[in-house]
Amino acid sequence: MAVALLNSKYSLIWSDSTVLKNVELRQQLEKLSQNVRVFEDEQQCAHFIQSKSKSDRLILITNGRLGENFIPKIHFLQQILSIYVYCRHQQIHQQWAKRFTKIKGVVVDFTDLLHRIRIDHVEFE
Repeated sequence: MAVALLNSKYSLIWSDSTVLKNVELRQQLEKLSQNVRVFEDEQQCAHFIQSKSKSDRLILITNGRLGENFIPKIHFLQQILSIYVYCRHQQIHQQWAKRFTKIKGVVVDFTDLLHRIRIDHVEFE
């Protein structure tokens, strides 16, 4: 396995109802970080985030449909460093995403998503 690019102090959290079907995308995330957790259910994801120490640093990926309702519920949590919305309808989701400072990108291309996470991670090092 290739060496993960993100520092081990960061965990990638992917919350999406279709996440288990996206095996290839998950494998790409695992190349980026040793600490990847996936959740099909937003309540399980929220519970996991809340169970983490306030000193933990989580990078959340969610889809647009789920994110529009989920992000307002968890945006305030200190554990969440940044949020990325991976969706098909960028313009629609950019509108509501503007309200949340932790959202660092609304992207339609998975390669672009990985690139943005890498760039932002270097910023926080």
